[in-house]
This record gives sequence, C-alpha cells and structure tokens, in this order.
Amino acid sequence: MNSTRSPEKVHPGIALALLTSLRDQDTPDEAIEDEAFAHSLPRRLGLNDVINVQMHRYADLKEAGRSLALSEFLDLVRLISRRPDAVEIFRRAGAALAAERFADTGALRRAVRRLSTEKARRRKLRRSMTRAARALTPGAGIETDREPPGMVIADCSLAPVGIEGNACEILTAVLDTCVAELWDPDRSARHVECVGRGDARCAWHVVARADAGGAAAERPEAGALAAG
Repeated sequence: MNSTRSPEKVHPGIALALLTSLRDQDTPDEAIEDEAFAHSLPRRLGLNDVINVQMHRYADLKEAGRSLALSEFLDLVRLISRRPDAVEIFRRAGAALAAERFADTGALRRAVRRLSTEKARRRKLRRSMTRAARALTPGAGIETDREPPGMVIADCSLAPVGIEGNACEILTAVLDTCVAELWDPDRSARHVECVGRGDARCAWHVVARADAGGAAAERPEAGALAAG
C-alpha cells in the first residue's frame, strides 16, 4: 500500500485485494452440480465475469504503477458493505494487504524487532498505522496516540460508505497485523468509535487480543442489518 498518493487516489492493489477476497468468499468449498451452481451463480457476485475483468484491470494498473480513483474504490466498498458477509470479506482483504506489507518479515527479523526498545517499537507502530490509514483513507486527518497506542481519524472515507461501520473492518484488520508484528502478538486493534455507528470520529485502541475479540463478538454483524 502506498500512502503518498493524491487525496483522490488509492493504490489499485487495495481494490484488487478486496475483489480477491470477494471471489474467494463466493467460491464454493466443494464441487457442486452444474445445475445447482448455475442457479446460485447470480448470487455469487465474486464469480461474475465483470469481477474478473475488473480484477485484471486493477492488476494491470498496479503493474503499471498507476493509481485508482478514490470514488471508484468507495463505490466498490459500498457495494460489498450491503452483503451479510461483508465484515468477513473486508477483514480478509485487510489481512491480505497486511500480509503483503510484512511478507519479508522472517522469524529472526521479527525477534530482533521485538527486542528493540519500547520507545522504538511504539514509534514504528504509530508510523505503520498512519501509513495504513493514509493508504485506505487518503486525504483524511489522522492522529496517533502514544499511550495507550491508538489512532483517530476525523473524516474516515470508509465509514460513510459502509453500513454500521462494517467497511472500517478492512483497516482494522490491517492494524491488527501491524500491532502483532511491531508491538505485541497478544494485542490487537479495537475499533472503539466509528462515524458509521453515529460517533463523531473513527478511533482505534490497542487492547489485549481477547478483549478485542470479545468486543467484536458482542457487536451485531453490520452486513446482516442491511440484509434484514
């Protein structure tokens, strides 16, 4: 993810990761009869030929080093946010983006990084969180907190296009990996405030991983609200 782009542009790799997650979500786990598959295909957006065309287009843009209009990316986010499984799709895409970011991190490098001073690890975490937010919400006002580590976005572009904050899960998943890789594998990012849920801003706190999981389990699936 490149965080130095125009406020109206995003890296095409982000949209590609999102469509890849959508395709994987809609791909059957097991082979099914041709007739049954043909019947279910219209509901499997990720397997639509149009999606394949768009994936190739985003891949070409990525290879050429070109940008994607923010409005096009947000239209895609808006479309997916209405699915009952939107949170899972967003989180898988975020995890894939983060995995690409830390792909060259071996066990030795990870161990050395965690032996760094607390001040150094905190600085790297805040820098990495800021880069991720700038890539996914270009042009937004971003502030990071030192203690406890966290982040606030006053005008997150993801929140308004999602439903009940579900679109922000793509960023939450990226932040989760940043926290685990740069700070503490037993901690996680928790999305404590969201414009999409009626709050004045979007905010993330770093908490114990068990606490983050429990909080997520207590919140209703945002996509399910749209489906209902």
